[in-house]
Amino acid sequence: MAIFLSFIKKILHYFLRKLLEKDFILNKTEFIAYLECPFQFYLIKELHKSQGQSKGTINYTDYEGFLQEGIEKHLWLQLFYENYGTDIQNNFNPQMNVEDRNVPWKKAFLAFEIRRYQQEPDFWEPLAVELYLRTDSLCGKIDRIDQVDKQGHCRVVEYKSLPSEFDEEELLFYSFLLTNQFPIQELPDITKVSEIGAYYYRSREYYTAKVTADILASFSVHLEEIRTKMMNPNLIKKKKDCDFATTRCLYREICQRIHINQWKIFGL
Repeated sequence: MAIFLSFIKKILHYFLRKLLEKDFILNKTEFIAYLECPFQFYLIKELHKSQGQSKGTINYTDYEGFLQEGIEKHLWLQLFYENYGTDIQNNFNPQMNVEDRNVPWKKAFLAFEIRRYQQEPDFWEPLAVELYLRTDSLCGKIDRIDQVDKQGHCRVVEYKSLPSEFDEEELLFYSFLLTNQFPIQELPDITKVSEIGAYYYRSREYYTAKVTADILASFSVHLEEIRTKMMNPNLIKKKKDCDFATTRCLYREICQRIHINQWKIFGL
């Protein structure tokens, strides 16, 4: 029996390693998933393999309600400058349509952007929104990129509902991805990521922080360490303090149905 289980374990490890070694392009969702729970990462990686890694291939119709709601909010934020930017820059008082006017977080974002324009009119309008980038090893879509000065420095901005544990890692992931793409055709005058930022539309907070070459170099080392761990099937383990009650984990039902003792036999 022990020999049989050892053989099964080796086969399982072999296929998992092949899954990661072949075209192992890491996206932001997978990166953050691994930080949250390595087991969740492997489930997402398999899902992305079946759906395709390229832009626009994922079907969102079967996503849980809160995810679809988040996608709809990002779409509204993406189109915000197209819908309201001209009025804001012409010092008009933008009149929101009835649907938007009755949504508190939308009204709050409009007021926030008016104030931001009044404070920094020269660099208020984003250089890009929903910018998709891909290298041989990383990919991701950045919510917004702002210019911050005349020297070609920019700020990477993400929209999120509320602050979470790995927001800084997510922003640095995008900053590192963007930095390694310079020069970028869509952003010919941008030469450096100097800031990161996050707008939390539920709490209406706006977080910003400086980014230096040393910070990005340190993150590069951290990212490579994470990728190395991802290549080790022995590290497919459920988060130790998970009690299956995490409401935002998309894979809690799968975890609940797995016989944990059986997975322990396999070394997982």
